Amino acid sequence: MKQKLAVIAILMIIAGFGMIHSTTGIMEIVSMLLIGIGCAYLLFLLLTNKSEARNSKTEDD
Repeated sequence: MKQKLAVIAILMIIAGFGMIHSTTGIMEIVSMLLIGIGCAYLLFLLLTNKSEARNSKTEDD
């Protein structure tokens, strides 16, 4: 499930960069939201995987 959501987040970022220079203001806002949500989810995955790896190391010792 995490892999599918990560792929969706990457596609959201790509779509956001594609729409960022639109002629309408609302599309620029939507593109910024797509980029922000995608980046936030990828950062969340990075931080949670890092803490899980750290916890498993301490349990092994």
